[in-house]
Amino acid sequence: MPWRMRAAMGVSLLLAAGCSSGEQMHAVGGQVTDADGKALPNVRVVFIAKGRSLTATGRTDADGRYTLGTKQVAGGAPAGDYTVLAIDDDRGDIDHPRPPRVAARYADPAASGLSAHVEPGLGPIDLVLEAPLRDR
Repeated sequence: MPWRMRAAMGVSLLLAAGCSSGEQMHAVGGQVTDADGKALPNVRVVFIAKGRSLTATGRTDADGRYTLGTKQVAGGAPAGDYTVLAIDDDRGDIDHPRPPRVAARYADPAASGLSAHVEPGLGPIDLVLEAPLRDR
């Protein structure tokens, strides 16, 4: 099974786990850009809590801005440390495929290299993503 499929299945299982009730939620958002500062729309941002079964997700808008939620859209996330994924969902369709805009490693929890700490009063968590390596 290709690693992308394994990563997608793993993220799906984590998303299904959701968030336990009763935890205080904190607003989390920011902007996703490429290394040149260009906003990246339609990128799925996933925060996976370290050491617990909890994820929070969001999707970037036309300006590359996202807001996280667990069980409800824009509901925030509990305090703690997170591994962060950024998955390029703007890949076109079967007749008009688009090349990926971000490195594939950002979709793999073991390789993304992105992390965040959520706490009360937190400012924006902006993500700057590298482009994929191109064949030369």
